[in-house]
Amino acid sequence: MLKMIYIVLIALLIAPCISIAGTIDVNIKGVDDGVKTTKQQDYKEAVLFAKHEAIERAGVKVKALTTAKDFVVQSDYIESQAEAVLLPGYNVVDVGYQTDGTYLVILIGKVKTSTPDLNSKVVGRDATFIKYSDGVVYDKKTGLEWYTGPGTATSWNRAKQWIKRLQVAGGGWRMPTREELETLYGKDVGTRNMTPLLKNTGWYVWSGETKGSSSAWNFYFRYGYETWRARGASPSFRGFAVRSRR
Repeated sequence: MLKMIYIVLIALLIAPCISIAGTIDVNIKGVDDGVKTTKQQDYKEAVLFAKHEAIERAGVKVKALTTAKDFVVQSDYIESQAEAVLLPGYNVVDVGYQTDGTYLVILIGKVKTSTPDLNSKVVGRDATFIKYSDGVVYDKKTGLEWYTGPGTATSWNRAKQWIKRLQVAGGGWRMPTREELETLYGKDVGTRNMTPLLKNTGWYVWSGETKGSSSAWNFYFRYGYETWRARGASPSFRGFAVRSRR
Protein backbone atom coordinates (compact mmCIF):
# COMPACT_ATOMS: atom_id res chain seq x y z
CA MET A 1 0.00 0.00 0.00
CA LEU A 2 1.30 3.43 -0.84
CA LYS A 3 2.12 5.58 2.13
CA MET A 4 -0.10 8.50 2.96
CA ILE A 5 2.00 11.62 2.70
CA TYR A 6 0.83 14.84 4.26
CA ILE A 7 2.31 17.98 2.77
CA VAL A 8 1.49 21.29 4.37
CA LEU A 9 2.15 24.39 2.33
CA ILE A 10 3.23 27.24 4.61
CA ALA A 11 3.63 29.85 1.93
CA LEU A 12 3.94 29.29 -1.79
CA LEU A 13 3.69 32.48 -3.75
CA ILE A 14 2.85 31.02 -7.11
CA ALA A 15 -0.27 31.40 -9.25
CA PRO A 16 -2.08 28.35 -10.60
CA CYS A 17 -2.05 29.79 -14.11
CA ILE A 18 1.31 31.19 -15.14
CA SER A 19 1.57 33.37 -18.21
CA ILE A 20 5.11 34.70 -17.90
CA ALA A 21 8.46 33.34 -16.86
CA GLY A 22 9.78 34.27 -13.45
CA THR A 23 11.49 33.15 -10.26
CA ILE A 24 9.29 32.66 -7.22
CA ASP A 25 10.30 32.28 -3.56
CA VAL A 26 8.91 29.23 -1.79
CA ASN A 27 8.77 28.21 1.86
CA ILE A 28 7.45 24.67 2.18
CA LYS A 29 6.75 22.47 5.16
CA GLY A 30 7.26 18.78 4.37
CA VAL A 31 6.01 16.05 6.69
CA ASP A 32 6.56 12.33 6.15
CA ASP A 33 3.96 9.63 6.92
CA GLY A 34 4.77 9.05 10.58
CA VAL A 35 5.85 5.44 10.08
CA LYS A 36 9.36 5.39 11.47
CA THR A 37 12.08 3.63 9.51
CA THR A 38 15.42 5.34 9.97
CA LYS A 39 16.03 9.01 10.60
CA GLN A 40 17.89 9.32 7.32
CA GLN A 41 15.07 7.70 5.34
CA ASP A 42 12.30 9.67 7.05
CA TYR A 43 14.23 12.89 6.44
CA LYS A 44 14.64 12.07 2.74
CA GLU A 45 10.95 11.28 2.38
CA ALA A 46 9.94 14.56 4.00
CA VAL A 47 12.30 16.50 1.70
CA LEU A 48 11.14 14.57 -1.35
CA PHE A 49 7.50 15.43 -0.92
CA ALA A 50 8.21 18.98 0.17
CA LYS A 51 9.93 19.49 -3.19
CA HIS A 52 7.69 17.54 -5.46
CA GLU A 53 4.13 17.45 -4.20
CA ALA A 54 3.88 20.97 -2.81
CA ILE A 55 5.02 22.62 -6.02
CA GLU A 56 2.74 20.51 -8.18
CA ARG A 57 -0.17 21.40 -5.92
CA ALA A 58 0.58 25.02 -6.76
CA GLY A 59 -0.67 24.35 -10.26
CA VAL A 60 2.45 23.77 -12.33
CA LYS A 61 4.18 20.69 -13.65
CA VAL A 62 7.51 20.39 -11.95
CA LYS A 63 11.02 19.41 -12.81
CA ALA A 64 12.02 18.59 -9.25
CA LEU A 65 15.44 17.52 -8.02
CA THR A 66 14.36 14.27 -6.40
CA THR A 67 12.68 11.07 -7.47
CA ALA A 68 10.77 8.24 -5.83
CA LYS A 69 9.71 4.73 -6.79
CA ASP A 70 6.81 3.38 -4.78
CA PHE A 71 7.36 6.39 -2.51
CA VAL A 72 10.90 5.28 -1.66
CA VAL A 73 13.66 7.73 -2.46
CA GLN A 74 15.93 6.35 -5.16
CA SER A 75 18.13 9.31 -6.11
CA ASP A 76 18.37 13.07 -5.96
CA TYR A 77 16.99 13.78 -9.39
CA ILE A 78 13.66 13.49 -11.17
CA GLU A 79 12.62 14.93 -14.46
CA SER A 80 8.98 15.29 -15.38
CA GLN A 81 7.49 17.11 -18.31
CA ALA A 82 8.27 20.37 -16.68
CA GLU A 83 6.90 23.86 -16.73
CA ALA A 84 8.91 24.81 -13.64
CA VAL A 85 12.13 23.87 -11.90
CA LEU A 86 13.17 23.97 -8.25
CA LEU A 87 16.46 25.81 -8.49
CA PRO A 88 19.67 24.52 -6.90
CA GLY A 89 20.83 26.36 -3.79
CA TYR A 90 17.65 25.75 -1.80
CA ASN A 91 17.95 25.30 1.96
CA VAL A 92 16.36 22.51 3.98
CA VAL A 93 15.82 23.13 7.71
CA ASP A 94 15.86 19.78 9.55
CA VAL A 95 13.24 20.15 12.29
CA GLY A 96 13.10 16.45 13.20
CA TYR A 97 10.51 14.09 14.65
CA GLN A 98 7.24 15.53 15.96
CA THR A 99 5.12 14.26 18.84
CA ASP A 100 2.81 12.44 16.40
CA GLY A 101 5.75 10.48 14.94
CA THR A 102 6.00 12.40 11.69
CA TYR A 103 9.29 13.86 10.49
CA LEU A 104 9.27 17.58 9.70
CA VAL A 105 11.48 19.63 7.39
CA ILE A 106 11.11 23.12 6.00
CA LEU A 107 12.36 23.81 2.50
CA ILE A 108 13.24 27.39 1.55
CA GLY A 109 14.21 28.16 -2.02
CA LYS A 110 13.17 29.39 -5.42
CA VAL A 111 11.04 27.98 -8.22
CA LYS A 112 11.68 29.13 -11.76
CA THR A 113 8.58 28.99 -13.93
CA SER A 114 8.68 28.94 -17.68
CA THR A 115 6.19 29.34 -20.48
CA PRO A 116 6.69 29.70 -24.21
CA ASP A 117 6.52 33.05 -25.93
CA LEU A 118 2.84 33.97 -26.06
CA ASN A 119 3.36 35.31 -29.59
CA SER A 120 4.65 31.94 -30.82
CA LYS A 121 2.10 29.26 -31.71
CA VAL A 122 2.51 25.49 -31.65
CA VAL A 123 2.99 24.25 -35.22
CA GLY A 124 3.97 20.62 -34.62
CA ARG A 125 4.28 17.82 -32.07
CA ASP A 126 6.29 14.61 -32.09
CA ALA A 127 6.66 12.36 -29.04
CA THR A 128 8.10 14.65 -26.35
CA PHE A 129 8.91 17.46 -28.79
CA ILE A 130 6.88 20.60 -29.50
CA LYS A 131 7.70 22.99 -32.33
CA TYR A 132 6.69 26.66 -32.26
CA SER A 133 6.12 29.07 -35.12
CA ASP A 134 9.42 30.86 -34.40
CA GLY A 135 11.30 27.63 -35.18
CA VAL A 136 12.13 26.73 -31.58
CA VAL A 137 11.70 23.05 -30.72
CA TYR A 138 11.09 22.21 -27.06
CA ASP A 139 11.84 18.77 -25.61
CA LYS A 140 9.54 18.17 -22.63
CA LYS A 141 11.67 15.23 -21.50
CA THR A 142 14.89 17.18 -21.04
CA GLY A 143 13.54 20.72 -20.61
CA LEU A 144 15.80 21.93 -23.43
CA GLU A 145 14.91 24.21 -26.33
CA TRP A 146 16.60 23.69 -29.70
CA TYR A 147 17.09 25.79 -32.81
CA THR A 148 18.73 24.44 -35.95
CA GLY A 149 21.25 26.40 -37.95
CA PRO A 150 21.61 26.90 -41.69
CA GLY A 151 21.38 23.70 -43.71
CA THR A 152 24.84 24.12 -45.18
CA ALA A 153 28.32 22.80 -44.39
CA THR A 154 29.46 24.49 -41.18
CA SER A 155 32.80 24.50 -39.40
CA TRP A 156 32.95 24.58 -35.61
CA ASN A 157 34.08 28.22 -35.59
CA ARG A 158 31.26 29.29 -37.93
CA ALA A 159 28.70 27.43 -35.83
CA LYS A 160 29.99 29.13 -32.69
CA GLN A 161 29.76 32.58 -34.24
CA TRP A 162 26.27 31.94 -35.59
CA ILE A 163 25.03 30.87 -32.16
CA LYS A 164 26.73 33.82 -30.48
CA ARG A 165 24.75 36.22 -32.69
CA LEU A 166 21.47 34.30 -32.54
CA GLN A 167 18.63 36.35 -31.03
CA VAL A 168 15.63 34.18 -31.94
CA ALA A 169 12.98 34.03 -29.17
CA GLY A 170 14.94 36.33 -26.87
CA GLY A 171 18.44 34.91 -27.32
CA GLY A 172 20.45 33.20 -24.59
CA TRP A 173 21.53 30.36 -26.90
CA ARG A 174 24.72 28.31 -26.64
CA MET A 175 26.41 25.33 -28.28
CA PRO A 176 25.19 21.98 -26.92
CA THR A 177 27.19 19.45 -24.97
CA ARG A 178 27.79 15.94 -26.30
CA GLU A 179 25.35 14.53 -23.76
CA GLU A 180 22.65 17.00 -24.81
CA LEU A 181 23.08 16.06 -28.46
CA GLU A 182 22.79 12.39 -27.58
CA THR A 183 19.32 13.03 -26.11
CA LEU A 184 18.15 13.91 -29.63
CA TYR A 185 19.25 10.59 -31.13
CA GLY A 186 16.55 8.10 -32.02
CA LYS A 187 17.40 5.18 -34.28
CA ASP A 188 15.31 5.22 -37.48
CA VAL A 189 13.47 8.38 -36.37
CA GLY A 190 12.93 10.85 -39.19
CA THR A 191 15.56 11.10 -41.90
CA ARG A 192 18.49 11.89 -39.57
CA ASN A 193 17.73 9.69 -36.54
CA MET A 194 16.11 12.58 -34.70
CA THR A 195 12.69 14.18 -34.53
CA PRO A 196 11.69 15.55 -37.97
CA LEU A 197 10.67 18.75 -36.21
CA LEU A 198 14.38 19.59 -36.19
CA LYS A 199 15.22 20.32 -39.81
CA ASN A 200 18.69 18.87 -40.29
CA THR A 201 20.52 18.14 -43.54
CA GLY A 202 23.79 16.79 -42.13
CA TRP A 203 24.85 13.75 -40.13
CA TYR A 204 27.29 15.48 -37.75
CA VAL A 205 26.30 18.17 -35.25
CA TRP A 206 28.96 20.16 -33.42
CA SER A 207 29.08 20.35 -29.64
CA GLY A 208 30.64 23.22 -27.74
CA GLU A 209 33.25 20.91 -26.20
CA THR A 210 36.76 21.20 -27.56
CA LYS A 211 39.59 18.67 -27.76
CA GLY A 212 43.08 20.11 -27.69
CA SER A 213 43.81 23.37 -29.47
CA SER A 214 42.34 22.59 -32.87
CA SER A 215 39.62 19.93 -32.55
CA ALA A 216 36.11 19.71 -31.14
CA TRP A 217 33.62 17.00 -30.23
CA ASN A 218 30.49 16.33 -32.24
CA PHE A 219 27.71 13.74 -32.42
CA TYR A 220 27.38 11.46 -35.43
CA PHE A 221 23.67 10.89 -35.96
CA ARG A 222 24.02 8.26 -38.68
CA TYR A 223 25.19 5.67 -36.17
CA GLY A 224 24.55 7.39 -32.84
CA TYR A 225 27.92 8.03 -31.26
CA GLU A 226 30.19 10.96 -30.45
CA THR A 227 33.42 11.67 -32.24
CA TRP A 228 35.86 14.52 -32.70
CA ARG A 229 37.22 16.31 -35.73
CA ALA A 230 39.31 19.32 -36.63
CA ARG A 231 37.33 22.50 -36.02
CA GLY A 232 37.76 23.51 -39.66
CA ALA A 233 35.94 20.41 -40.91
CA SER A 234 32.61 21.20 -42.52
CA PRO A 235 31.17 18.61 -44.98
CA SER A 236 28.00 17.16 -43.41
CA PHE A 237 28.60 19.17 -40.20
CA ARG A 238 25.84 21.38 -38.84
CA GLY A 239 25.32 23.75 -35.91
CA PHE A 240 22.48 23.47 -33.39
CA ALA A 241 21.72 26.05 -30.72
CA VAL A 242 20.33 25.02 -27.34
CA ARG A 243 19.17 26.62 -24.10
CA SER A 244 17.33 25.56 -20.99
CA ARG A 245 13.70 26.65 -21.06
CA ARG A 246 13.35 29.97 -19.25
